[in-house]
Amino acid sequence: MIGGLLTVLLPVFGCIIAGYLLAHKKIIDAGGADALNRFVYFAAFPALLFNFVARTPLEKVWNQAFLFAWLLSLGITYLVTLAASRLIYGDDTAAMAVRAMNCTCANTAFMGIPLLILVLGKEVALPGILATMVIVTIFFNLTLALIEVGRHSGTRGKGHLFFYVAVSLAKNPLMLAVFAGALSSALFPMPKAITTLCELLGNAAVPCSLIAVGAFIAAQKVSEMATGSIVPTAIKLLLHPLVTWIIVTKVVVMDPMWSAAAVLLAALPSAVSCFVIAKQHGVLVVETSGTIWLSTVLSSGTVLAVLVFMRLV
Repeated sequence: MIGGLLTVLLPVFGCIIAGYLLAHKKIIDAGGADALNRFVYFAAFPALLFNFVARTPLEKVWNQAFLFAWLLSLGITYLVTLAASRLIYGDDTAAMAVRAMNCTCANTAFMGIPLLILVLGKEVALPGILATMVIVTIFFNLTLALIEVGRHSGTRGKGHLFFYVAVSLAKNPLMLAVFAGALSSALFPMPKAITTLCELLGNAAVPCSLIAVGAFIAAQKVSEMATGSIVPTAIKLLLHPLVTWIIVTKVVVMDPMWSAAAVLLAALPSAVSCFVIAKQHGVLVVETSGTIWLSTVLSSGTVLAVLVFMRLV
């Protein structure tokens, strides 16, 4: 089991370390790292989202109990983080949203699905797919909307604010990718050539994002970055799985394997996609990269704790 867990975690660390070394050795400079992040944001990540949504028939993964429990756990953690950001840090709307995203949007696709298969079997990959769908379609877009609200709230009236937020979201490549994928899934399959192109681009999203994170970390003081990420990491690795466990044991009745999957997914680190969004919009970039790095390092412990607590090992 430990070997399998390392198999899931080590590729993440490896790509981050590769990015760190490339930047440290001046092979990639700050401009190159920014270009890499823009490539992910405008091309690779949208292609990945499009193929993911387009290839996932919702009727095959639809589990109302799990969906409600997962939405509730994400929603509670997101709202708690929004409130804490306002009360403790005095953040504006955009910073509140990015911190809340970092504390709720887990690495359910790249780490979660392989981990579920490793621990619970291939048939329990479905919760990971549904969890990723919820994060991608709802919470990423909610964060983008709040970023736009924060960006325009001081300069626009309510009518103009709604208009500018709607226009910004309509032009956002991540929103367009999810919408196009949903249309393709519901109405018509895309030609093989298009899905192959999106698969080719999408395969670059995760490694390039992780390399960009590592390159960014190389330019920061790791001690300061880690210190600023302690509270968000604690919320992500401790509060989120605790809230999820309470919900699946006290509020929502579902299959025990789906309950275990929900808690396990909640114990995962922040998704690397959070850095892509934070960097593109210039909001809490240092804290976001630090939260991804620190939560990934510490998640091996929280995942093992969940496995033992849920009697899965």
